[in-house]
Amino acid sequence: MTEIDASKKYIKYANDVLSNNIVSGKYIKLACKRFISWFERDDVYFDYEGVDKKIRLIEKLKLQEGGNFILLPYQSFIIAHIFGWYYTDEDNLRVINNVLLLTARKSGKSVFASAIAIVAAICDNEKSPEIAFIANSAKQAGLLFKYCTRLCNSIDPNKRLFKRLRSCIRIPVCDGQIDVLSSDTSKLDGRSDSLFIQDEGHEAKTSEIWNVLKTGQGARRNALGISISTAGFNVGSEYPLYNQWEYCCGILDGTYEDDTWAAFIFQLDPDDDWTDENVWIKANPSLGTTVSYKYMRDQIRSAQQTAANEVSIKTKNLNMWCQSSDVWIPERYIIDSMEPVNIEDYTDEESFLGVDLSTVSDLTSTSILFPPNPDRKVHPDKFVFKSFMYLPETALEESTNAELYKMWKRNKQLILTQGNVVDYDYILKDQLKLYKQTYIVDVAYDVYNATQWAINATTEGLPLTPYSQSLANFNRPTKFLEMLIRQGKVVIDQNSLVKWCFANVSLKFDGNENCKPMKSGGDPNRKIDPVISMCEALGSYLNKYNFSDGEALSVKF
Repeated sequence: MTEIDASKKYIKYANDVLSNNIVSGKYIKLACKRFISWFERDDVYFDYEGVDKKIRLIEKLKLQEGGNFILLPYQSFIIAHIFGWYYTDEDNLRVINNVLLLTARKSGKSVFASAIAIVAAICDNEKSPEIAFIANSAKQAGLLFKYCTRLCNSIDPNKRLFKRLRSCIRIPVCDGQIDVLSSDTSKLDGRSDSLFIQDEGHEAKTSEIWNVLKTGQGARRNALGISISTAGFNVGSEYPLYNQWEYCCGILDGTYEDDTWAAFIFQLDPDDDWTDENVWIKANPSLGTTVSYKYMRDQIRSAQQTAANEVSIKTKNLNMWCQSSDVWIPERYIIDSMEPVNIEDYTDEESFLGVDLSTVSDLTSTSILFPPNPDRKVHPDKFVFKSFMYLPETALEESTNAELYKMWKRNKQLILTQGNVVDYDYILKDQLKLYKQTYIVDVAYDVYNATQWAINATTEGLPLTPYSQSLANFNRPTKFLEMLIRQGKVVIDQNSLVKWCFANVSLKFDGNENCKPMKSGGDPNRKIDPVISMCEALGSYLNKYNFSDGEALSVKF
């Protein structure tokens, strides 16, 4: 247990956030609550002297526009949380090894990160410190290096302490250096960075860079990896920054327990009106200092007047995760609909099956639907879906989506079948298990590629009905499913593969306004199979009870 010194700027900031003296979003409040709660722990202690030393060093640096780098309260809080906590029963072993800093643009992240790099090199007690800046483009990484160089020159104009070379700064006094790295991971093997800072991670398509650099830190006792960024358009757990954000949100709200991460997520809350300037500071903690209210008012006015600007401004200036305009259903509705579905809770229930059989080496999906049932104990007033996805094992090496498939396999959200082609017999066995557990009224399936499976399934007693893949046939279930999801009347089994598939959907329309889910942009690597099988199951239900289009869309539960 460590005594709290409320006079410290960083502790005052945390207390002001918790007492609502500083307007803050949910996750900053949780970060402050977590920070303060650690003072009650016996297994960690807070190093006031080390934190204050680092803050003093930063505030000796000079900014290009003149004057010393005076940390804003939230910035001093970040320094304190990252560098302040050590384990009591270990010899100077720091608690925090990973950091996520997510703010809107123009919050001064890059300059702040450069100051952290200098601090880590000079006074973090690391032997031969190696600091690395990395981004998805050489231009962005170079920007960090430029800021770092300016800050170094501001306290060492004669270059006695910091020796600048073309792409690195050497620090002879501690046998350290600060580098700019290429995003080419093949050139990163063999590094042992004490600190690396990844900028604008929202543009990264894979976590390969982060993983390579983290792996190289194994010999470092107090290694740090810091991700600084603004939210972006790569929405989904398969994208590294979004995955980090989801995980860190889970740490802060208590879903996960992981002391190695410190997360500073400056964003609006779900119920906030993004046009209300009173909430802008939640995403812009430097508002009024590095970014002006006038600038923000101009940006928001532009977003209100021109729809084309809205998504970009929400993302860049309000740090809101956004998807491109052609996405069918915004991800927040899908996330809100998701929770684990246990088939045993629906034993002997009336159900409908949708089956989307793939080509010989691709993703295949079976979706089971349980309609509302007032006698059911679990979700009696909702449509409940659970999907089962299958893939030949060779696709883990051959598919463009191989890395994603491997992740979903590890998470038990994807079922592999042996060989290099879809094993329809294996899939049929699973469908027959559902047939024994529940009362399957109808099995809707696409006849394409399904001849032998259909013969075998019919022989086993499954009630099959061919389901036309035309836009007219998909119109009712597509529109009905969207309505149900937006109104919160659907439960979808928790599965990030299914969520990814929903994010890949855009709608195709004909001249009569009939529509059907299609792969966004026509990209064959954007899979939507469980969405199709869900629509088939729902379409089978609607057809069974002879709902017309109007009746289906006006059903009340």
